[in-house]
Amino acid sequence: MTEIHPAKKAAIDLFKAFSLGRSSNELYPVDCEFIAKNLGIEVIGESMADDFQACLYLSGKVKAIIYNSAVSVLGRLNFTIAHELGHYCLHRNLGDRKCTLDDLDNIGSTPPHSQDIEREANLFAANLLMPASDFRTQLMGSTADLELVASLSDRYGTSLLATLYRLKELSAKPVAVIMVDKYDAIISVWKNRGFEELYIPKSYQLDEPLPCNRTHTVASPEYFGIRPNNCPFVLYESSMNYKFKGMKIVLLTGEPY
Repeated sequence: MTEIHPAKKAAIDLFKAFSLGRSSNELYPVDCEFIAKNLGIEVIGESMADDFQACLYLSGKVKAIIYNSAVSVLGRLNFTIAHELGHYCLHRNLGDRKCTLDDLDNIGSTPPHSQDIEREANLFAANLLMPASDFRTQLMGSTADLELVASLSDRYGTSLLATLYRLKELSAKPVAVIMVDKYDAIISVWKNRGFEELYIPKSYQLDEPLPCNRTHTVASPEYFGIRPNNCPFVLYESSMNYKFKGMKIVLLTGEPY
């Protein structure tokens, strides 16, 4: 039996406590500020340096999550508070924690417990805000494209990127998330196990400008630098403009022939 990661277990336990007495339509988005206050943690917005996102402040009987008041996007704010709750549940014996934007974007594979506490806090936040059982239920019978991801982002009150990463983790189908720069070159790739054997080259220059279509359409493997003979499924893509530096997001999924 696979041992559950402590960050996941802590988030699952906290969500169970939050859900007591609530109907299913009252659960999402998870009210992290309500959870914090029930743990005796005050949540405060303050003016801070641009790269500073939040901190967990612990001093005697005083407990507070202080976040950058410039963070106005609901998805980013929810994840930020959930991230700090993760530090409280997992790392409060280490004292105060100050987190930057890079810490909150650090959502890659999580190493063993305590080796990277920022990724652990992000793992906690993802499991608290987007519980696996409900997320998988939403995927059932649905087309995995960016329209669905946007809908899930609204449901959970999470950012598009955090929701995409959760999709990559939990989908039973092959999923890859690609970031493309304003020059139509691939700059990053996230893949789940279904895409493990397919090489998608970073820095690969797309032959033509990427069309932005949030609903999935059949895609050519060669367009993304994938050798067609190595692709064991029908490839679908959906894409959209991203708000940062002219980049675009591509969601690739695989369906059986």
